[in-house]
Amino acid sequence: MIKNRLFTFLMLFCTIGMLNAQTTVLDFETDATSAEFEYFGSGALDGTKNNILANPDASGINTSATVGEIIKPAGAQLWAGCVADSLMQMPDLITVDLTTDTDVCMHVWMAEAGNVMLKLEDGDQGNWEQLQEVSTTGQWVEVCYNTLLADGAGSGSVAAGGTYKKLVLFFNFGDEFPPADKTMYFDNIEVRPSAATVSDLTLSVDMNDYANAFTTVYVTGDFNNWGYTAMTDADMNGVWEGTVAGLDPGAYEYKFAVDNGADTEMLDFSASCLQNGNRFVSVSENTTQPTVCWNSCYTCGASVMITFNLGEAGITVDPAGLFIAGGGNFGVPGDNPMSDPDMDGIHTITFEKEMGFSSYFTFTNGACSADWSCKEQIAGMSCSNPDNFDDRLLNPVMQDTIYNTCFGQCTETTDCAIPNMYDLTLKVDMNDYADAFTTVYASGMFNGWSADANPLDDSDMDGVWETTISVAEGDYFYKFQLDGWVVQEGFDANSGSCVADNNGNFDRWVSVTEDTEVCFDWSTCDACSVTNGFASLDVDKNIFTIQPTLVDDQTVLTFGDTFNDEKIIRVFNSIGQSIRTINVQGGFNNYVLNTSTIDNGFYFINVETEGKIQTSRIVINH
Repeated sequence: MIKNRLFTFLMLFCTIGMLNAQTTVLDFETDATSAEFEYFGSGALDGTKNNILANPDASGINTSATVGEIIKPAGAQLWAGCVADSLMQMPDLITVDLTTDTDVCMHVWMAEAGNVMLKLEDGDQGNWEQLQEVSTTGQWVEVCYNTLLADGAGSGSVAAGGTYKKLVLFFNFGDEFPPADKTMYFDNIEVRPSAATVSDLTLSVDMNDYANAFTTVYVTGDFNNWGYTAMTDADMNGVWEGTVAGLDPGAYEYKFAVDNGADTEMLDFSASCLQNGNRFVSVSENTTQPTVCWNSCYTCGASVMITFNLGEAGITVDPAGLFIAGGGNFGVPGDNPMSDPDMDGIHTITFEKEMGFSSYFTFTNGACSADWSCKEQIAGMSCSNPDNFDDRLLNPVMQDTIYNTCFGQCTETTDCAIPNMYDLTLKVDMNDYADAFTTVYASGMFNGWSADANPLDDSDMDGVWETTISVAEGDYFYKFQLDGWVVQEGFDANSGSCVADNNGNFDRWVSVTEDTEVCFDWSTCDACSVTNGFASLDVDKNIFTIQPTLVDDQTVLTFGDTFNDEKIIRVFNSIGQSIRTINVQGGFNNYVLNTSTIDNGFYFINVETEGKIQTSRIVINH
């Protein structure tokens, strides 16, 4: 499985190309309005195509002949879905035009109540999504999405007025690890004129915590051209209320102010209720916003301030800076930059969140939103959650809280120890790999499972590819792959001791406590029969014999009669690390290998002489 975990979270959508200048987007009745979908986040279904089949319930509002089937299988991720690539392979991607018509509608059939989220991407305006609940079951129903409303993900953008090349669908979004398969159907996606009418918007703000004297509270926004509309507090309870009437459907930005702008709210730009530093609201019907506290997204007394302080821990900070990200609440790398105005190496960001807020999160060194390769690596540490991408967990916060830690460490202080850094040399012997490829890459915890961060090199053309990476002391899962995950090594529980269970996947692992070198044959735990550039050597099984092979404190290598020159003996452990090198002068016909200080386990004995090489295996058991 490709480990590019936080790329996986951003691309988990059913993507389909759109039809140009037509009301019908997708109806499965013609080749031009059909598409197959490839599953992801769906366990065994990953990589397979969905079915396009005869309408299982041709009745009610949908009597068409053919529909699309979507399965959310048991154990699927909350974001499980599928990607349609047949239309995406058309020579010209065709756009959905929302410059005139602004409602997107579709027919869905669900056996159980659930939801369908629609997302528009790859347009000339920001990405946009909305979720609609589906409560009617066992029959075809229509759901519609008003693209005049603000993005449901909180960006504040609207899709209306733009053109988009991708439509994204999520069935039962948020339903994580369902106990049984769920089968749904969809059909007849269309773009239509908006059915919405003008509406009233009622707003209220609690001023009881406002410290200064004032006369009147006003609301100012793009619905009144940023003028000032007076609010009232008829019952004198400190909560001021006002209604803006006759608004067209759409998204609006606004703020509260006192005394015609003598003081205006200045919320933190990271606040969840803001767009461009202003509050925002979507209006498609008469709407009453919850009462909020001045300068807050929440009711007075219902929010907490959470400050994250992050020590650099001796890292070289990326020019883009350090960021908090992940968990579904902190966006992607680059969304939430941390600041260090006094240049003391401690980076800070503060959020206002609802009391009881809890979330997974991580820190990144850079804005690597495409592949999350700059994410801190804390797998195996006490603050890592292996079931959630090895992120950190913020437990429910009931009061203003300061979270102190260090990048890539599980400290509770920003006074960070600088980790020991070592060179990790990774080698893989590709001489027995039969198919064509261009480049070997190493992907693992040390680079966020990046597809191309660490290419290997075979400049001496000996078939052994290698690279050296500087890593902090610790244990790392990794594997080799070809040409950016076109082909990857495959392992299971029986692959050998160089492989371990990595949260349900089997990957190579290496423990780094000093400068470390490993070398394996591709997709095996066999130590390279050639190392350090010896691929040009011929293998000769007559160079030596070794007895015993089940070893306590020593074993004897006996050299063949025809091999009288100097010999180089190398001992490799079961994960390919070279642990001992011995030079034996010419003329000696045997060598006693002392194993008393070597730990129990499997080892490979490699002897090179006279342009030839041989490898044998022993088991040490004291």
